Amino acid sequence: MATRTPLCDHRQKLVLTDGGVRCSADEWLKAHCVNQLEVLQSLQEEYATLWEQYEQLHDKSREIIATLQEERDQKIAECENLSLQILKVRHRGIEDVDKNNTEPYLSELETVRGEYNKLVCSYSRLKLEYEAVLAGHQCQLEDMKKEQDLEVKLNVCSMCYQCTKK
Repeated sequence: MATRTPLCDHRQKLVLTDGGVRCSADEWLKAHCVNQLEVLQSLQEEYATLWEQYEQLHDKSREIIATLQEERDQKIAECENLSLQILKVRHRGIEDVDKNNTEPYLSELETVRGEYNKLVCSYSRLKLEYEAVLAGHQCQLEDMKKEQDLEVKLNVCSMCYQCTKK
């Protein structure tokens, strides 16, 4: 094998660059690393700006969604209010029709109710009178029963007395 000379070693260390200029491998590596670092820094800056834009868009979209939800809730409330108004109008219309249909029957109903109330009052009065008369009769029956029991006892006693005298 051939011995190496310093000139030979130096030639091996030289490399061709992109522009065709010869430089040492260390210089080329250093230049390449610096270039890569610059690319990395520019990509990081681009990423940071894109991330910031993303966050801004995200915040804007949340605000838009919130306003749309508020508008939706307002529209729902308006729809419910309108439906209630429509139902009230329909209900009033039904009530008017019902009043027109039921007015003839209402007067008859009032007369029947009046008669019914009179009958209830009469029934209550008659029931009270009946209960009073019944209570009076029961008192009379009890009095008569007591008198009869007394007479029976007196008759029995007088018979016994007469029997014992003989």
